[in-house]
Amino acid sequence: MKTPFLFALLCFTLYSFSLNAQSESPLEDAYEGKEMPRFYHSPCEAMEDEEERQKCADKAMLELVYKNIYYPAGAKNDEIEGTVVISFMIDAEGTPSDYKVSRSVRADVDEVALNVVKEHLTKWVPAKEEGIPIFSPFHMPVRFRLK
Repeated sequence: MKTPFLFALLCFTLYSFSLNAQSESPLEDAYEGKEMPRFYHSPCEAMEDEEERQKCADKAMLELVYKNIYYPAGAKNDEIEGTVVISFMIDAEGTPSDYKVSRSVRADVDEVALNVVKEHLTKWVPAKEEGIPIFSPFHMPVRFRLK
């Protein structure tokens, strides 16, 4: 069963993943001097402004996850909440691979998050270093909260 309140609760904090984020995250240090990978959404790619293109891609990614995520019945009954982090690599062509759950909540919740990311976030604009596409890791937090 899909739950409408997941949209507000799937707080990815996507902007913390952007180069323009004003935080001191280790991920930011890893991308210093590089362009981070970005979810590919064709309407966004037509935008000339990089910041607007990133915001558009982030929004499209969130909407796609929201549209396809659901709360596992067992986890809902047991009132299980938490954030699953799915880690994967994005190659120089923008193809994701090597998916793994790097932060677990519970097997059924992890499986839902992993499947949504694997099945629906399939095309990316690769990270770049000095304008050259490179392999890069990406960590996707998916938050499950009942209230």
